[in-house]
Amino acid sequence: MRRLYGELLDNHLYSSEGYQNILKEFVDAGIVTINYSEKKIEFHHENGKPSRIFLRHAHRETDVYQYTGSEIQVLVIDEATTWTSKMLKYMRTRVRMGSVDIDYKEVRKKLPFVYDGYFPRIIYASNPGSVGAPFFKKNFIDPAPPMTVFQATPEDGGMRRIFIPSKLSDNTKLMENDPMYANRVLGLGGAHAKALLEGDWNAMGDGVFEDVWSDDIHIIKPIVIPENAYVLRSLDMGTWHPNVVLYTLIIQGEVVYTVDGEELYFQPDSQIVFHEMYGWNGNENEGSRESAYDIGRKIAKYEATVPFRDSIRNGPADNQIFQNRGGIHATVHDLIVDGYNDMMGELAKEDKSLHSPAMQNLFKRADQSTNSRIQGLNLMRTYMMGAVTGESKGLYFTDSCRHCIRTIPSLPRSETNPEDVDTKSEDHCYDVVRYNCLATRSTFKALEIVGL
Repeated sequence: MRRLYGELLDNHLYSSEGYQNILKEFVDAGIVTINYSEKKIEFHHENGKPSRIFLRHAHRETDVYQYTGSEIQVLVIDEATTWTSKMLKYMRTRVRMGSVDIDYKEVRKKLPFVYDGYFPRIIYASNPGSVGAPFFKKNFIDPAPPMTVFQATPEDGGMRRIFIPSKLSDNTKLMENDPMYANRVLGLGGAHAKALLEGDWNAMGDGVFEDVWSDDIHIIKPIVIPENAYVLRSLDMGTWHPNVVLYTLIIQGEVVYTVDGEELYFQPDSQIVFHEMYGWNGNENEGSRESAYDIGRKIAKYEATVPFRDSIRNGPADNQIFQNRGGIHATVHDLIVDGYNDMMGELAKEDKSLHSPAMQNLFKRADQSTNSRIQGLNLMRTYMMGAVTGESKGLYFTDSCRHCIRTIPSLPRSETNPEDVDTKSEDHCYDVVRYNCLATRSTFKALEIVGL
């Protein structure tokens, strides 16, 4: 399927790599029939009904309803980001086995590999950008690393999914036949060229980081936290909106190893966000409504399992949690600390190695002074560019920090202040990283020099 009828015919039927050419020998042999009026291809078998490929399109959003009642075993949509999410979700409901019954025992006898579990199936092919890009970024790219199969929730279709990345250089035949084509793409300039050349789904859009973010550079493999590490525990509190706790390794010149033993080197003072707790209900920018006490218990439950527990330092948190409300638990921070201490005490009864004294504080005040938002954004961009050049301290995320990777690269600019992000967006991971950048920045103090 394609969005436009003309593109369907030009690209998939009549082009040099269209069905008319690639099936010619089978058509001549009488094995395949192409019905040009119905845009239908039939594969004739010795026994049973023929297999069919239908070439179809849906120009207007409402055109998908003409396929109501269709029974599609394999749906292939080319240039899928030109389709709206509404169209994509509806066509997904047309993908079903219906009355088709596959005899897998016979399949195994005739084919070199087994198609068990391959049907029904949907294949989307597309470049980054266009109206459907947010749908694919949210549903295929952000939830898991590339080449990783994961299961969608029943409410989201329930099918297994995988994102297979591709760059222009992967099209070896095009590069051989037209080696100058990459230059024509490069001529687009900016984020658009980067998206098409590198298959970078974070490059498109008027985002605050689109020109400095690179998946290949800023996303790294999971790491082993070294002994005597400098780790920050930081928080952005939320109830109706998501709450976020991030753990960040501050590099002090040590060599860092991935979990599979690879050595990684970073400039001193680089930051690696290696663990996240994201309190949401599964819907974009909606919080889990956890209590502050339960967030504290969740933090303790994680820290009780890590060998670097004694290396964790109090990182910054938004200042609202320190506002005095009166009473025994005067602040939200007090409730978080109580939950932490209670959970750690419960766990210590089962594990005698947990001798951590009762915490008095888990976080410190973030810099939320005048102009701190703009300064923090500029610092984050500086860190990201440092990672790109490799010549100064950088900012990195392990690929397990899916919500950081999902939300930070695509953050939009504020319409009223282009020097800031849109605060109505899902900016909670960003806020925590921004707090960290501000908290660890180098500070200088002017001293009066007095001569003799």
